[in-house]
Amino acid sequence: VGYGDIGGVTTAERIVCMWVQVIGTFYFGFVIGEIGQMLNSFRASDANHDKKVRRAIDFSLKSKFDVQLRRRFVTYFRVAVEDTTAVSYRDLMKQVPKEIRQDAMEHLFLKDMDTMEFFTGCSVDFKRLVTRSSV
Repeated sequence: VGYGDIGGVTTAERIVCMWVQVIGTFYFGFVIGEIGQMLNSFRASDANHDKKVRRAIDFSLKSKFDVQLRRRFVTYFRVAVEDTTAVSYRDLMKQVPKEIRQDAMEHLFLKDMDTMEFFTGCSVDFKRLVTRSSV
């Protein structure tokens, strides 16, 4: 095995050399297979991450976030999120940091609170406090 300058002379030595070559071939194939499997899992993880970022963009557009809040919300999912299991908008909201979640909740519910009889006459600061404390 190698350059041919050292090799088995007796039958037993030649058999050992053949087994070393066979085992080496299988081991090399195993290592290449593991590398391929690892690269494939990276590709699947990237696809899940891209799906989650698209979902965050859709949610921020559907919710009509202002530009700054949309940028913070989507950037968080582009950069910080490693868990790619979120499939619903509620799951997305659970994963963002509290500050972003509070701003999003304020954006989503502050206008609707004006139409609710319970909040008629309440100050804007009180309504903000309610939306921010609900997260």
